[in-house]
Amino acid sequence: MDRRRRFAYATVLALMLCRPADLSAQPPGEIQEGQIVKRVLDAQDAGANLLDSNNWRPWQEGFIRDGETFVCDNGDDAQAQRGASQTVVLDQTTPEPIVATAWSKAENVGGSRNSDYALYLDLTYQDGTPLWGQVDTFHVGSHHWSKA
Repeated sequence: MDRRRRFAYATVLALMLCRPADLSAQPPGEIQEGQIVKRVLDAQDAGANLLDSNNWRPWQEGFIRDGETFVCDNGDDAQAQRGASQTVVLDQTTPEPIVATAWSKAENVGGSRNSDYALYLDLTYQDGTPLWGQVDTFHVGSHHWSKA
C-alpha cells in the first residue's frame, strides 16, 4: 500500500432511502441504455436519513469523534487504516434506490485516488447475494470539504 492519508476528517451526512414518485417518467438526469433506463439520483431525491448518530462503529483502527465529525489521523503510520462504519437494514418489500452522501476534508492524504479514501458501501440483498465495494472516492492531498 502507498503511504496513506496522514490526516482526514469526514462527516457522513446521509444514507437515505429514496422514494421517487414515478421512476417510469423520464426527468432530466435519466440515462437511456438500450431498453434499460437508469435514473441518476442525488441527495435532493432522497427520503429520510436512516443513519443513527449513536450507531457508528470504528473501522480498523477507528476514529476520534468531534461532534458529528470523525477525525482519522494516521500520523506517520503508512499502514494504518481508519474509518467509521454503520450498518443500516432497509428491509424493503419493493426495491428502491439508495442515495449515500459523505463529505470529507483532508490534510496531506498520500497515495492515489482509490477506494482507500472513499465513501464505501457493501450491500447485501434479501436473498443473501452480496454487492461489495460500491465506492465514490475523494481527492487525495489537502483539500477543503468535498462530497462523495
